[in-house]
Amino acid sequence: MGAGAAHYHILVGCMLLAAILEFLRGFNTKNVFSGLESPTVEWPTPSPA
Repeated sequence: MGAGAAHYHILVGCMLLAAILEFLRGFNTKNVFSGLESPTVEWPTPSPA
């Protein structure tokens, strides 16, 4: 196992992580926004200065 294998594992890990994040994002947009509307979720809202 040389440097090529290490780079391959890193690439596969990044792709897997991106796929999981995409799945979670789609899952959240379906369930969280319709189901629970909690003020504890921190969205980047512009604060009134």
